[in-house]
Amino acid sequence: ADQGRPKQAMIRLLARARVNSSDPELFSGLVHACRYCGLLEASVAAHEQAARLDPNIITSVGHSYFYLGDYDRAMRASMGDFGYLKGVALGMLNRREEAISILHETEQKFPLAVLRGYPVSLRALLEGRRSESIEAAEATIAAHLRDPEGLFYLGRQFVYLGETARALEILAQSVERGFICFPAFARDRWLDPLRDNPEFVRILGLVEGRYREAVAAFREAGGEQVLGTSS
Repeated sequence: ADQGRPKQAMIRLLARARVNSSDPELFSGLVHACRYCGLLEASVAAHEQAARLDPNIITSVGHSYFYLGDYDRAMRASMGDFGYLKGVALGMLNRREEAISILHETEQKFPLAVLRGYPVSLRALLEGRRSESIEAAEATIAAHLRDPEGLFYLGRQFVYLGETARALEILAQSVERGFICFPAFARDRWLDPLRDNPEFVRILGLVEGRYREAVAAFREAGGEQVLGTSS
């Protein structure tokens, strides 16, 4: 099932990193896998290890900083991202005009509809163009969007736009496809309108249970020793 893949990937990468601790690409992979499992401090530690081994490596750590609520660092670490992360971080810092400008530039760079949908939907949301934002987000999802983290970002946008039922569908899909980043679901301010919603409470419980399993698997796989962290 999709839901188990990030945990299995994390366990596999940790096993390889125990044997070969000098491969920066292994640690770059752990940045991604640990984040999907909700192990954000481990994700950041994996990035730091990758960067020590290869100062030029680009990882996805910006998203880990975003879920930790460190929007400044998320913005600075958004290299390799296609512009959405910088825009969404600026939005959380209430720097809307900057966010809109960056997102507009990004739209011009990505002719592929599935990639353009992210910056278009967020730029329209920040401009108050509700219909355009929803249309772009739905088009992105319809283009066979498989990335569960992408679904999480779009789900939180639907919450912001007051599309509660649709947001809950998308967030549930994100979890079923393997995004079990409990801190993101628990802390994200844009999800606050859902806190008392019974369906969201159910989703949050599901995420927390799978996250706890991932924490246990991380420890069992020697993750704390590999990354020099406590989970």
